[in-house]
Amino acid sequence: MATLEPELKAAMAAREKANREGDTALIEAQMADEYVQTDIGGRVQTRSEWLASYFKPLAEMIRAGDFQWKVWEETDVRARSFRDTVIVVGKLRLEGEGAAFVPGRDWVKAPGSRLGPTTLSFTRVWIKRDGKWLLAAIHNSVPPLPPASK
Repeated sequence: MATLEPELKAAMAAREKANREGDTALIEAQMADEYVQTDIGGRVQTRSEWLASYFKPLAEMIRAGDFQWKVWEETDVRARSFRDTVIVVGKLRLEGEGAAFVPGRDWVKAPGSRLGPTTLSFTRVWIKRDGKWLLAAIHNSVPPLPPASK
């Protein structure tokens, strides 16, 4: 595993906090213009598409107190460094309440509803540009269930 430089560790920690708090400005500031994300359904979105359909609606609900992440826990995090590019993989355990993710509609307010618990596997590509770490790509997936016992 690569030893992450302090600036990248700080960027990753700030991003986690911004996700939990719905801090749209920080999330946007940390994204490369050419950012691309593949979600658990296989949908590929550009920076502007992901912000508009996924993050901004959820961030509004977080800031309004309509949705809250109860659990946001990254585990099994490993990194590989290639000069000014770092690939980070791991698992993200999530639980939240107050909204639901509806395929084709994205986030909708759903008082009393619970999201999760669910665990995603992720791959994140961070690039260093002009001395600043930016997120260039994310791929999320739901790990397959273990084989059933016979």
